Amino acid sequence: MRNLYLPLLITVSLSGFLSSCGRIDRSASGTASGTPGALKTSLPGTDSLPLFSVDLDITKDTVIHTPGGAILHVPAGAIETGGGPRARLVIKEAFRMGEIVRAGLFTSSDGKPLSSGGMIDIEAAAGQTLRITQSIGVSIPTPFIDTNMQLYKGAVDDKGRINWTDPQPLPANPQATVLSRGGGLFQHHCASCHGIDKPVTGPALAYISRLRDKKWLYAFTRNNESLIYPGEAGYGADMNAGYARCLFEQYNKTPMTSFPLLTDADLDALYSYIDQESVRRGLPVPDDHFKKCYDSCSSYRRALVRMDSLRERRQALIARNGTGIKLKRHLPPGSNSLDTGRLSKIGIPEYRSVYYQFKIESFGWYNIDILLRNTDRVKKSELIVRMQGTYHREINVFLVIPSVRVFQRGGPIPGKKDCFGFYMEDGKIPLPQGATCWILATGEQDEQLVFSMESFSAIESQSIDLSPAPINKSQFNARIRTLDWQEITLQAMDSDNADSIRQTDRQMRDIEALKPKNCDCNCGMKLDTTWSPK
Repeated sequence: MRNLYLPLLITVSLSGFLSSCGRIDRSASGTASGTPGALKTSLPGTDSLPLFSVDLDITKDTVIHTPGGAILHVPAGAIETGGGPRARLVIKEAFRMGEIVRAGLFTSSDGKPLSSGGMIDIEAAAGQTLRITQSIGVSIPTPFIDTNMQLYKGAVDDKGRINWTDPQPLPANPQATVLSRGGGLFQHHCASCHGIDKPVTGPALAYISRLRDKKWLYAFTRNNESLIYPGEAGYGADMNAGYARCLFEQYNKTPMTSFPLLTDADLDALYSYIDQESVRRGLPVPDDHFKKCYDSCSSYRRALVRMDSLRERRQALIARNGTGIKLKRHLPPGSNSLDTGRLSKIGIPEYRSVYYQFKIESFGWYNIDILLRNTDRVKKSELIVRMQGTYHREINVFLVIPSVRVFQRGGPIPGKKDCFGFYMEDGKIPLPQGATCWILATGEQDEQLVFSMESFSAIESQSIDLSPAPINKSQFNARIRTLDWQEITLQAMDSDNADSIRQTDRQMRDIEALKPKNCDCNCGMKLDTTWSPK
């Protein structure tokens, strides 16, 4: 919003204070003009005010901008010097209340207190005699314009106190005209749905032009649906529609009434009025959490553009790793052709290796098909392993019977969640009764190795519960070595592409970390922003 000013006209001597004043009871706010030459810097405390001096050519129109923000317009010929074209003015300003109080520039009218928005003192420099022959324009900066303000004259008593008298209407102010026009537009088009300081059916509008990009704000006012549903040529197609969409979602999915006939001048007046009212009511500039959320979501969405390519890279790396179990079995000569000819074997899944692989190599160890057909004490049995706890996804299970050198992989039993068998789909398996057996469960989950093992004596029917838990590679390999199984090795190692996959995961987590907390970044627009390592 542009700066606001109170216009004054000086038509008396060149020495005096001007003040923007209003009565405390607000019944007759006003502005005071200069007084006779007796008012100089001898007023108590005015020596504390900074001096600003300016030289000017009295034969030319001159505009002076003071450090405090006032604007002086000195027409050509408005000042007489008594000889010579040059004049030097000394200016003091007190626009903050603390400066006014410290300088002792009291404001009252016949004993009734006035509030002041600032004062300015314009004097001839020492050694010069100047006289004003026509009006000099003085505009004092103000946070807001009150159309009820009046112009006061000031008189100083022998104790240096000022009495502000003879209130007169202020000179015409084009800014006040614009604000009045904006107020009418607000009441006619906006007030039924928006408050200045609180939401109605739409959001509160305090300081709206400070919080929104002007181009976006005016486009939204004229036709917000073109931003909510972009696609046609024009402004809506050129910018991110997300913020408009989020507003739409937040306010009951109801578009704002469009005002396509409002001109730029209309909108300038409207939003200048809203900002002026925000200041006049003493409202704080709102912490626009919704806008911050949207900006953060926009950054997150831009980062998400990379997510698909990272996912594809990750999957390609995993595919190149191959399966998680690298099993190499060395059977005795002639044993490869032996088979029991059973009708249904349990399915053994092959899980992809992500971060870890298990290398298994056996010499002279058999599977159940080959060995148990002619083994003594073998009975048809049932053995079911049930996985418990948190870490049981994509688990590899193994049955080890050292006394008969059996090493057998297992798989999920159809229709039984988290249950595994090692031979038939119903859990049936021939077992040497009384033999010491081991169940091992290995896998990876949440970027960790998981492991569990249990020993038992084989009987005709039994269930084993396992709860795999996280373990590091060194711990895993040390546990396996304690088993002292001859001619069989089981080792955990990093997968071929583990480092590259972990780097990709970090990049994906960095993107996810950008997602704002307590903000709805979808705003009705469906996005797949989730991923989880497999």
